[in-house]
Amino acid sequence: MSTPQSGWGFSLGHLLADVDMNTHQWKFVTAASSAGKFKVGTGGSLPTPFGVLQDDVRAGEPGQIRVLGTAKVAASGAVTYGDYVTCGSNGFAILQTSVSNPAQGIALSALASGSGYIEVLLVPNGYAFGDNQP
Repeated sequence: MSTPQSGWGFSLGHLLADVDMNTHQWKFVTAASSAGKFKVGTGGSLPTPFGVLQDDVRAGEPGQIRVLGTAKVAASGAVTYGDYVTCGSNGFAILQTSVSNPAQGIALSALASGSGYIEVLLVPNGYAFGDNQP
């Protein structure tokens, strides 16, 4: 089932979902073990995510993956406007706390605590910004 995309930018649309992604819309996704397929981002175990899944595709269907621009993304934990975020477990955006875990985006909105959605400016291929400390 296709749903509207968030934000503005460029998306990949030819990679296929490795498994049903109906509960993973708005999460970071990464390469699956089979060529041409993607799966939910795994966080610290890497590889670097491609971008944010824009729809809720089923296994074997092509997904729209926002790779550049802005995107709505599921987030976990406190994130402040302007913070660097990275891919946490299960594809959630989390606060980047170490330069060893490359930033995937810059928060354009905030989340006080818990889980919810924020808007991010995507950083292509992950970038090792300094930590979020002033």
